[in-house]
Amino acid sequence: MYFITAISSITCQESFQQESLYHNLVPARQGQEIPLPNYKDFLPANQLRRLSPVLKNAITAATDCFQQSGKPFDAIVIGTSLGCLTDTEKFLIAISSSDSEVFSPTSFIQSTHNTIAGQISLMMANHSYNMTHTQNSLSFEAALLDAMLCIDEGKAHVLAGAADEYIPFMNELDTLFTRQDVPFTSGTSMFCLSGERHPGGIYIAQAALHCMENDIEGKIAAFLCAGNGGKDLDLVLYSGICPQGITAASMMDYTVYSGFYFSNASFALHLAHDYLQDTESGGERKRVLIVNNLNPRNLGLILVEKYGA
Repeated sequence: MYFITAISSITCQESFQQESLYHNLVPARQGQEIPLPNYKDFLPANQLRRLSPVLKNAITAATDCFQQSGKPFDAIVIGTSLGCLTDTEKFLIAISSSDSEVFSPTSFIQSTHNTIAGQISLMMANHSYNMTHTQNSLSFEAALLDAMLCIDEGKAHVLAGAADEYIPFMNELDTLFTRQDVPFTSGTSMFCLSGERHPGGIYIAQAALHCMENDIEGKIAAFLCAGNGGKDLDLVLYSGICPQGITAASMMDYTVYSGFYFSNASFALHLAHDYLQDTESGGERKRVLIVNNLNPRNLGLILVEKYGA
């Protein structure tokens, strides 16, 4: 079992250091400002001026997770689909507008996808395993699976998360994205995972990802059977097309509330955790299935469970 011991998210919802995210949701709106934390509580002044928004959010959320858990991370695993877009844009503009052959490499250095995990490691002086996963809409699931493998190998506390950011240029490419009924947003979610059992704790039972699959319902059914829990679900969180043939007490399109960013399955995991935390189990197992079909060519599945104390 992989227990969630700490969570921190910075999204278009009031999610940072707030309780009961599930019961305080409002639909994401076009042009909505993201409620930002007080960065001065988490970052030194020189970093506030230098870092791009996605880096500030990722480091802040990771630091908040560390403060909640109070234990150093044995591994840092981050998923990001598009990486640091603000710095990527700066770098490309600098190349196209430069009259000389020499210009500052800072934007290039900070534009690479693994900058997010690297900066978290630098800020925490953490020299443990550090990995970035970039697999389109399955980036978070890939990072989560890596984190679970780290725990299987004996690592006690692993930081797993995802971060992606919105820049206005994305509006010019909106026809290339799979969903145009929800606004573009930025989102960062970080989780501290542990293999240590917590009575009454919430844990990730299993996760899986599939590429270029057509039989979504069949894959979901096989996934649930592999979890030895049958098909009884309390909540299904999906992104895109509502899966057919799956029964649950409640079903929700979480992208309506997270907005569009490719790693928003991390937001769904935060949502599932808070739903289970607020649900009376009465000694019974409660289960939430996250179905990430934001990109119709990809399928990500995460099963989150809670046992009674």
